[in-house]
Amino acid sequence: MILYAGLAFVITLITTPWIAHFMKAHNITGKDVHKPIILDIPEMGGVSYVLSLTIVLGIAFILLGTPDYAAVTCVLLLSATLGAYDDLKGMSQVKKLALSMGLGVPLLFLTTDTTVDLVVWSVDFSWFYYVLVILGVCACSNATNILAGFNGEEAGMGAIAAFSLAVCCLILKREPSQLILGSLWLSLLAFLIFNKYPAHIFPGDTGTLPIGAVIASSVILGKIELLGVIALLPAITEFFLKVPIGFTGKSYGPTKVIKGRLHPPPYLSVANVLSRTVPLTEKTLVTLLWMLGGTCGIISVLVALLMR
Repeated sequence: MILYAGLAFVITLITTPWIAHFMKAHNITGKDVHKPIILDIPEMGGVSYVLSLTIVLGIAFILLGTPDYAAVTCVLLLSATLGAYDDLKGMSQVKKLALSMGLGVPLLFLTTDTTVDLVVWSVDFSWFYYVLVILGVCACSNATNILAGFNGEEAGMGAIAAFSLAVCCLILKREPSQLILGSLWLSLLAFLIFNKYPAHIFPGDTGTLPIGAVIASSVILGKIELLGVIALLPAITEFFLKVPIGFTGKSYGPTKVIKGRLHPPPYLSVANVLSRTVPLTEKTLVTLLWMLGGTCGIISVLVALLMR
């Protein structure tokens, strides 16, 4: 696992600056609206870790022959393609949500165990488990896409969740999922070098959708559904907070920055609740979100120890 994850780190580290230059040269940029001076930052940087994961998982499939790697690669590329279309052409959040219902289809061919381990007992969902697979990948990919907007937020939260769940898989000896999550973790860490505050590149939907899709796929194939929910709880909470407004948070405008402090728009979200409670800078807010994700990750590891 270490060699594959290390390769993912190196490929992402090398390709991210090149992709940033390419996107900038082709005017594929987004505005960094939470700064005193609004800058145009290269978008679609998630291409770097999508590329690295595709290479790493492809090598793993060829050398190890485990079909999990091929299935997750399909989910990865489908989610990245959907995200790229949104980045370049644009689509409503509702339409994106509907199209992402198809992201989990490759996993259905490998799903045989329809039970979910809840630590003290297991529940067999029978045929409805297949519906849960589709809904789970859809919800998680969109959740990591929605919990976004600040420098380092998406990549950092994704890296924390991936690392926590990789540790869970190590404890429970779920090797394919451990390799996938470990590779995602280190590829996101490499990307975070360029995406952390102040960001020099944004992941775009090309990068945010695959984070949740790959984590959800690994969780499903590794049969650690409960642990996945715990580790992704901040993103899942964000998803449900935005259901009442139909995922139209952008229509309220961006969070305003006055004298370096964040003043959020009037709708519920994880970031807005935090920044409305106490005065925060963008960097402090993201640090708090990372701490929240880390807390959920620690809980998931502790629960994994109970499941051994």
